[in-house]
Amino acid sequence: MPRPKKSQALNSKNYRIKHAGTLKEKERLRSARRRKQQKSEATIKKEREQGRLRYQAWCARQKAAADAAVPEPDAQDAYKTKQATSRALNKARDALPRTPSRRQTILMRLVQENSLPLPKPIVRCRLPDEVIMDVTNFFLRDDISQCSPGRKEYVRVDNEPIQKRYLLMSLKEVHNLFSRESGHIVSLSKFCELRPKHVVPFGNTPVYSCCCLEHENFKSVCNALSQVTRLPAYSSDWLATVVYCNPATPRCAVGLCDVCSSSDSHRIPNPDPEVLEDGVTFRFWQRNEQSQRMEQDARAVTVDTAHKLLLALLPKFIVHERTRVHQSAAYRDRKAALAEDEQIFHFDFSENYTCAHQDATQQAYWCQNQVTIFTVAVYRKSCSIMLALVSDSTDHTKSTVSVLLSYLLRRFATPGQRVRFWSDGPASQFKNKFMFHFTELACREFELAELSWEFFATSHGKGAIDGLGGTLKRFAWCEVRTRNAIVQDAEDFVRVVEKCDIDCHLIKKCDIQQEYADRFQPALLAAPEIPGIKKLHCWVATSAAPRAVGYALSGVAETALNPVQSTRHRAPVAASSVTPSTRPETQGLPPGQPGSIAMQLTVGCWALVNYFGESFPGQVEEIKSGPEMEWKVNVMVKSGGSFVWPRRKDSIYYAAEDILTILQPPVPTDSRGHFKFSDF
Repeated sequence: MPRPKKSQALNSKNYRIKHAGTLKEKERLRSARRRKQQKSEATIKKEREQGRLRYQAWCARQKAAADAAVPEPDAQDAYKTKQATSRALNKARDALPRTPSRRQTILMRLVQENSLPLPKPIVRCRLPDEVIMDVTNFFLRDDISQCSPGRKEYVRVDNEPIQKRYLLMSLKEVHNLFSRESGHIVSLSKFCELRPKHVVPFGNTPVYSCCCLEHENFKSVCNALSQVTRLPAYSSDWLATVVYCNPATPRCAVGLCDVCSSSDSHRIPNPDPEVLEDGVTFRFWQRNEQSQRMEQDARAVTVDTAHKLLLALLPKFIVHERTRVHQSAAYRDRKAALAEDEQIFHFDFSENYTCAHQDATQQAYWCQNQVTIFTVAVYRKSCSIMLALVSDSTDHTKSTVSVLLSYLLRRFATPGQRVRFWSDGPASQFKNKFMFHFTELACREFELAELSWEFFATSHGKGAIDGLGGTLKRFAWCEVRTRNAIVQDAEDFVRVVEKCDIDCHLIKKCDIQQEYADRFQPALLAAPEIPGIKKLHCWVATSAAPRAVGYALSGVAETALNPVQSTRHRAPVAASSVTPSTRPETQGLPPGQPGSIAMQLTVGCWALVNYFGESFPGQVEEIKSGPEMEWKVNVMVKSGGSFVWPRRKDSIYYAAEDILTILQPPVPTDSRGHFKFSDF
């Protein structure tokens, strides 16, 4: 049967495959001729001159290398044949020691004795030890990597188990951030090489259950839009790229820039008209109204709808991100600038340890006890202390928290010291009116000069204490798994983990209930409501003031704090702003005797009062008599060129030195509730 005739296309294809090299060379020559024809005479002359100069430089380098080279001795002059040279070389090699270090020593000595030239050592540019230490410490910062709280999340470094830390961004983003902050010049490859072994890259991060709601929703919408629009995908410097000025200034990062502080002036590119109706899919977290649980659902919307959602999320996200950066920097600065009479307590509840068994019966599996682990890091100027308070009480509310914090103050604080609490801000545990009032009680009871409680941004309060909880639980589980110990309750847990040289103290549930009922329950249950406590990021109690004062990051500016004095006090609507490094203090009063002015007031009189450097007119409602008299004044707020009553009544007590002067009653200017003062 004759072979089928091949088509012309198949023959051409086979020819191109067989003669690929020849065809490629022909195409190269054609391209060279074409380029040569397109060049002008001046360009050709310039290229020839450059080639001639390059050839001259190469010849000079070759001549210099030949002159510097030491001529090798001619082996044929000493030995008649190559075989004789090889036999002599073998005898010398056999006579050398077998140990490589000794052999090298003998050869170097022979070279020196015979005055032979030694090879020049290779000199490489080595990073200073200070830069290497800065890179290592940068990887271990809590805003760069987070310590894993899991008992199985550890690696062995030099045969020692160390809790893993997971990067919060890619290595390239970490390198860019390090270069901007430190100013050191370190290549990306060297920077990645200096990464500690227990710091795991972002791509290897396992399932994480403590993510921030604001960041997750914003990243999801932003990344979905970046696939179909010109909007860049989310990264650690997204705000600096899209929102802040170009180039960004230090005022942009703290919300004080007049150009980019408004959400209307951002540089988010609008989607092209032809893609407005295209569809995008992203996942969004929201609370189910019926079950009141957080659920994640997949949304399929148009590009226009997703873009509007991103603009709606942007203002709140900017405030949250700036708060996170500000509080993290404040925490680092506080630790770096500790005084002799100052301490920092960073604490949080670790996930409860479940008292499981290696060989458990079916009945025991369904009735396992849990152990509460309250991890604490105490930072002083001279040292740092890590400890854990263990209890069989699984109640993480005001009763347990107040007793645990009282134990810490009794053990570590001394009268006259300044103590700073740092924690996350869950309302069920720490950020509530009971803990606000507890700060006042503890400051007076332990005779502290100052007791402050500062909060990280929501879901961003991770630190060394998370790794401490994971270390304790891992050690206990290893003892149980190897059948060396039985852990059935909190007492067994403390007895087992004492072997790992970590300070661990047991506080029983009955002791917590008894101490709370005797010392804190009557006072905490009478704590008044504090409006706007969710917005507070710090509150301070001092020995000089009878009540604590709260501070909230105002607006989008982290450097501005609005004082909120909330125990029977509520801040005026137009409260003054101060920097976070200073405390609000009453500014200079007008000349005269303020006490004598206050004594002239009666109920119903009008007066001008001073509140944190701002002056407010108001009417006296009540006068509290006693050793320290106070005047309850209902103040008005400014509205344009006149004054109005605020929507929520602003009536608080003022001391005598805060009464500036007596005013005449205001005169109404219209029928809409606007008033004017003739003497203010």
